[in-house]
Amino acid sequence: MKMHEASAVEADYLDSSVCLHQLFERQVKRTPKAVAVMFEGEN
Repeated sequence: MKMHEASAVEADYLDSSVCLHQLFERQVKRTPKAVAVMFEGEN
C-alpha cells in the first residue's frame, strides 16, 4: 500500500537529509495521540 492511499494527505519528502524515523518523530510531536501504524486492523 502506498502512503498516499492510506491517508488523505500527499506530501513530497525529497529532503534526503531527513530519515524516515525522523519524519515519524516529527509527526508524533505534532499529533501525540494519533495512531502511528496499523497492520491487519491492529495498532
